[in-house]
Amino acid sequence: MTLSKCVTIYSLKGNTSAILDEFNLDGFDVCKMLKEDPREHWQNHDFIMIGSATYYKEGVTPPTPPYYFQKYEQDLLQLENKEIVLFGSGKKEYPIFCGALDYLYGVLKDKNDIKLVYKVDQIPRKHQKIEFRDLVEEIINGR
Repeated sequence: MTLSKCVTIYSLKGNTSAILDEFNLDGFDVCKMLKEDPREHWQNHDFIMIGSATYYKEGVTPPTPPYYFQKYEQDLLQLENKEIVLFGSGKKEYPIFCGALDYLYGVLKDKNDIKLVYKVDQIPRKHQKIEFRDLVEEIINGR
């Protein structure tokens, strides 16, 4: 059986999207949340990658969800039996580094298998992009 895969990305400045620069997205359904509703993608795939930036003051003080995920909170809570990779960028100087990812982890962890949470300080470097690619490929190939 072929693994049904999607990646949804919330990125205003492009730093979170840039984490995927070395990643081959062939075979992935791609959803850019600024232009498209991610809910159908989440419901229709077994392997989900969610990329999210953390912007001050959003996502840095739990338990409040970042505004860009508030309208999807119930949909996220209903997801179950999914394999999930979370990735994103933030600033280490914030009280909570990549708090949007921490929020997503908290919402998704009880009913799903969180395979990886990958955090990058601001702009991802080439070695981080390669490391992320390798980690995700290892997860997919090791199934």
